[in-house]
Amino acid sequence: MTGNYSIVISDISITMDEDFIKRELMKKYNGVENVSRWYFDGDEDYPMQCVQVNFNSHENMNKVFDQGNIVINGICHRVSIVKGRPCYRCQKIGHQTYECDRKSLNQEDLFNMFAEQNR
Repeated sequence: MTGNYSIVISDISITMDEDFIKRELMKKYNGVENVSRWYFDGDEDYPMQCVQVNFNSHENMNKVFDQGNIVINGICHRVSIVKGRPCYRCQKIGHQTYECDRKSLNQEDLFNMFAEQNR
């Protein structure tokens, strides 16, 4: 089935176009079907620095995943298998935002951070 064989490429510049990424990957790797950027809360105004790449087979996906990284436009990027959407707060996979241990910043926290930086 299409889309069941997916990896996530991390640390991709938000200015890098999905079509460009797909063309670059198709030059080097077999079976690339689709590339799609992830967004915070699904809002296209807030892109994440990761893209999902769908392959046409488990074998083609594993050839890339087994290398542990991938080169796009001369830059090496980490890859991982899609296990779910990342937390919007810390961008790690394995839990949802409401379960995240990373504390949300409130206005007072921000004020204190700025005050410390100015010391």
